[in-house]
Amino acid sequence: MDNEEEFRKSQHDEKIDYLLKIFEENRSSIMEMIVDLEKLKNKLDTIFPETTDARHMRFFEEKVKAVSSFFNVLLDMRKEINKSLKDEIDIRRRVERKEADLEIDELLDVRAASRKIEDFQEVTRRMKEKRRKDINAIELPENVGVPGINAKAEGV
Repeated sequence: MDNEEEFRKSQHDEKIDYLLKIFEENRSSIMEMIVDLEKLKNKLDTIFPETTDARHMRFFEEKVKAVSSFFNVLLDMRKEINKSLKDEIDIRRRVERKEADLEIDELLDVRAASRKIEDFQEVTRRMKEKRRKDINAIELPENVGVPGINAKAEGV
């Protein structure tokens, strides 16, 4: 049974490691695309004119549209990187919590401890009942004085 659990745990760890590796690869790919887009944006700046005279107005409008779409794409890519990092951190936390929970469960089996406490309480209750029965079963002769017992009987 332990071998089977260890095998499942190792497969689970491998899947999580693979997923985290994919996150990292995706982030690095996005970073490369951001660099390429920045280069393309810089080239775009040199192609279109800076002035807004009548004959270059159409080019200027296209330049503004292109630059704004580049900025949107860059922003989306950066958001994706942030989301990827958050997801990776979340996965790592969940895995660490599950491992910690498993360790705690192994160290402290609450159900077993609860059963032992209940068994102990039952044994002590039986012992007390048996002692009471044994004490009540003892018959003392009238002439034997037991401090506390005969005194209470006389005072009543």
